[in-house]
Amino acid sequence: MDPIRNIIKVRVNNQDYLYQYENAWDKEKQRSYSKHRITVGKLVDGKVQLGRKFLTNNPQYKDIEFKFEDHKLIAASDLPTVNDAGVNAVLSKPVPAPAHHSATYCSPWRANAHFPGKAYPVWPVMQFSRYKGVCLML
Repeated sequence: MDPIRNIIKVRVNNQDYLYQYENAWDKEKQRSYSKHRITVGKLVDGKVQLGRKFLTNNPQYKDIEFKFEDHKLIAASDLPTVNDAGVNAVLSKPVPAPAHHSATYCSPWRANAHFPGKAYPVWPVMQFSRYKGVCLML
């Protein structure tokens, strides 16, 4: 099913209402204006509730659940679904280990040079950042 296009969301008294609009061009003023605006319905808890008058004029949408997205109402049945096998396939891929950093980039002696007065070894509390040559003290 084709999406219902040119939908705008307007917030009135903490309630989101959906309108379908059509713009036209005014040649004299050199700007667009709203030719007409039709009330479509409202958003209740993220779900579209189509209005009585809109459904009277468009009975083909009566038993269809819609999702408001990018100035369109898209039928929920037309939205792509994610199957569990696809999600598990992506999540089961191993994450590559971070690149090995040698002690020349960050050593306890360089860390002590940056933090004078620390005479104890800092290996257990030192971590490499993703930027070469930067030491983080934890």
